[in-house]
Formats: sequence, C-alpha cells, structure tokens
Amino acid sequence: MRLLHELPFLRIVLLISCGIILFQYSPLSTDNMMIVIAAIGILAALMLVYIIFGSGKYRKRWIPGFLSSISLIIIAYTLTAIKTPTALSTSFDTVVVGEVNSLEYRDNDWIRIVLKPEAFDTALQFKRSDKLLLMVRGPLKDSLQEGDRLISKGEVMPLSPGSNPNSFDYSKYLRNKGICGQMFISSSDLRPIAGRKPKLRYLPQKIRAKCMTIYSKYGMSDKSVAIVQALLLGDRSGIDREINEHFIKSGAVHILSVSGLHVGIIHLLITTLLAPFFKANSPAKWTVSTLALLAYSFIAGFSPSVSRAAFMFSVVSAGKLSSRRSNIYNLVCLSASLLLIINPLSLFNAGFLLSHMAVIGIAAFYRPINNLFNFRFVGFRHLWSLVALSLSAQLSTVPLSIYLFGAFPAWFILSNLIIVPICTPVIISAVGILIFSPLPFVAKILVGICDDLLLFMTDIAATIEQLPGSYLQHLWISLPIMLILYLAIIYLYRLMLNPGYKSITQFIAILAIVTGGFCYQHSIKLKSSQLVVYDVNRAFLM
Repeated sequence: MRLLHELPFLRIVLLISCGIILFQYSPLSTDNMMIVIAAIGILAALMLVYIIFGSGKYRKRWIPGFLSSISLIIIAYTLTAIKTPTALSTSFDTVVVGEVNSLEYRDNDWIRIVLKPEAFDTALQFKRSDKLLLMVRGPLKDSLQEGDRLISKGEVMPLSPGSNPNSFDYSKYLRNKGICGQMFISSSDLRPIAGRKPKLRYLPQKIRAKCMTIYSKYGMSDKSVAIVQALLLGDRSGIDREINEHFIKSGAVHILSVSGLHVGIIHLLITTLLAPFFKANSPAKWTVSTLALLAYSFIAGFSPSVSRAAFMFSVVSAGKLSSRRSNIYNLVCLSASLLLIINPLSLFNAGFLLSHMAVIGIAAFYRPINNLFNFRFVGFRHLWSLVALSLSAQLSTVPLSIYLFGAFPAWFILSNLIIVPICTPVIISAVGILIFSPLPFVAKILVGICDDLLLFMTDIAATIEQLPGSYLQHLWISLPIMLILYLAIIYLYRLMLNPGYKSITQFIAILAIVTGGFCYQHSIKLKSSQLVVYDVNRAFLM
C-alpha cells in the first residue's frame, strides 16, 4: 500500500491493465456495450452523491477510491472494446474501396498493404478503426503511396490462428495491430483511384521518404540507407533479413529500434545546438527542445518507445527548471498509462513492455552495479558504465524476453560495448547529412563517414553472431516462473540497497522457490506422454 501511495500512477496503470485484460478474456458484444456505458453512468452518479452527502465522513474515505478504481477499469474495458478489431467468422468475396495506411515491398514481388476500408459492395458491419491486410502478388502497374485510395476485389479471409501447439500466434499479433481480415490477390485485382486527400498523418511518411532520397542522392548504399531508416526513424521494413538476424543474435537488435538511446542522442544534439542561444535552465530552451522532440516523435510515427522516451526527457527537463527531482518510476507509469489510454492494445506489444521494463531496470540497477567497481583510468570507468547499463537493462527484461521469444543473446555485453558507442556518431552524422544537404561537398563527406561506420557496425554484429553459444534458443519458462523471477529481481534490488541478514535470507528463499519451479517444470516434461503433430510447409511432422 505504501508503494501505491508513493507511485500514484502505478495504481492507475495497474487498473487500466486490469480492464484491458478483462476484455481479452471476457469480451462483450457491441449490443451489450450499452451495459458498460450504463455502469459508468451509475458510478459517476454514486460519486456525485458521495461528494454531496458523505465527503466529510472519515469512515467512508475509501468510497471515492473504490468507485474511481472501478470506473477506471470499466473505462479501460470500453476503450479496448472500441479499439479491438471485428472478428470475422467466415470468408466472403467482395469489392472494397479503401485508403492505404502502410505499404511495404517484399521479396519475390510480394507487396504488403495495410488498408483502411471505406466501403464494401456487401452489407458488412465493420468498425471505423478496422483494417485489412492485403498481400499483393506481382509488380503494380501504377505507383502507390501511403494515403492513396484504391479499389480491390477478392476474398476477405479471417485471420487464421497458428496451427502448431505453443507456436507464435500471428493472427493475434495482427489483431493487436487493428487488422481484422486478410486478402491474397494479384496486382491485376487492384487499381488506384482518384481522390487522394492530403492528411496530416501522412506527412511523416513524406518527410521520411524525402530524407531517404537525400541519403541515396549523396551516394549512401541501399543497405546503409535501410539501417539509417531504422536507427533514425524507427522503420525496419527495408532492412535485409540477414542483417536483421545478425543484430538479433548478437544482442544488439534494440539499436535498430528507435528508443531512449536514440532519443537521448537527439536530445543531447538539440540542447548542444541551443546552448549558444539560451541559458542553461531557461524556460525558453526547455520549450524549444520539447517542441523539437515532439517534432521528431511525429516524424518517427509516435511509436511507443519514442513517445515514452520523448515524454520522459521533457518531464525530467521540466523538473530541473523547478529544481525538483522527478520520480523515474512514476514517470514510467505515467508514460505507460497515457500510451495505454491512446491504444489499449499496446499492452500486448512486446516493444511496449520491453522498453518500459528496460527503463525501470536501468533506473533501479544501474547505480548499484556501476558502484561495484571504481576505476582510476577514465577509459575503464566508461567501459564499466556501459557494462552496468547493459546488465541493468538486461536484468529487467530477460525473464519477459525468454517467456515471449524463447531465446537469449549470450554475448549482449560484448555487442553493447562495441556497437552502442558507434551509434552516437552514426546518428549525429546522419542528422548532419540532412542539415548540410544544401552543401553537397559537406554532405558527401558525412555520407562516407556514416556509410563506413554502418558497414563496420554490421560486420561486428555478424562476427559476434558467429561466436560459440552466441544465441541460446529453445528456452521456455511458464508464466508463473516468469512472475517468480521478477519477484526474485525485486528482492535482489532490495538486497543491493539494504544488504543484511534479512535481505540475504529473503533472496535465498526466493531463489530456492525459482529452483523448485524449474525442477517441477522439468519433471512434468519428463513424465508427459504426448504425441505432437506439427504442420510444416503443407506437410505434417510427428
């Protein structure tokens, strides 16, 4: 209870999460949603009655907290119902007119289009937020861009769940992205139509395309352009599959996703450029830097990791203006609450969970780990700080990572020691290319530097991937064991803050429970007698 008083937004994010999970396991139909709305109205009326007649009574002080908690759960439940896409039960042939939300060219002439339907030739009940996934075979006759309108005919199919036991459920992943159905069509069944409306939400895509054109114009290789697009703008669609595997198995895949590291470098670059014009802690400097971060988040598409990092940097900077220290854990909970209200389905996004857990781990463990050793040589101090940063972030994310992906990059410290420091000059040079693009001579020099650094970064990732035991696969932990592991991490944090007999005893007890859980899990595997049939490429494997 004391923790909830110190971190009020922790209570809020937990209640919102309860409402979202409740809908996932007990969804109501659209017709029954009126019951939920009526419940919100009744709770609001009860709260008003309490304010008028009972607010002065000490014994009833728990009533507003209880009513507001229930209201928050119901509101989160309702928002999840609104955002969750329609569940299709059968396939049907149709002609659909819609707007292109995203466009991705893939290998073997396949084109992946996420379409926002506007009209069908059949009477269908769809939500305004529903999207369709179009897999188009063959090159398009006409060029297509995000925001264009098109007409397509074909069979709309429900999202089919994974056919293998305990396999990745791609249909659930698509549903959490707002996609309700899919179509597999040829390019002859699709054509653009006139009437494109300029919308603000497609402006980031135009800006990103313009930036990539500048990089290509001054001689940057296509592979480097794709990596810069991921590093700077958070779009990994253009990265070669082999390069992506190098970064995943070397433990440096977070470099290819815009996160707190990237936003921190951008924030440092912005504040450095503003230093000659503003005083250190002036409100004007904070306003300009915050607007710049907001513009960068807008261009990057307001991804959860970028939004969280930009929000936290802005709030921490605001705290410095008032000479007040911000509670980092409260800020993380506030960030998570806002992002879940905007899109409740983010709760089931691995990036959303891992990015927030990494920040919590860094805030909790970085200082204690960094203080374990004190080197006189400055270079060793910087190296150890990078090791402490990597360990603290990995410590808070490894149980969730293994639970979700069943794998772990063993050489993550080595990759972070080498690749992370390269990330800063790469981002600075990439931003410099855009700034100095009117000066071709300067831009070409920066392109050469950036291209070489990216080539070196890719080679390092590929080399680390080849090291023995670099990527541990086929790991599995159950949900209860994952939760117990996080409980052990909490007790480890308490032990590092307050070392003593009691803390050591509690931590050892939790470790014993974890060990017992793994032994029990292993014994169940050994005793189980099951015949498993796997669906493998139109065949079956037993």
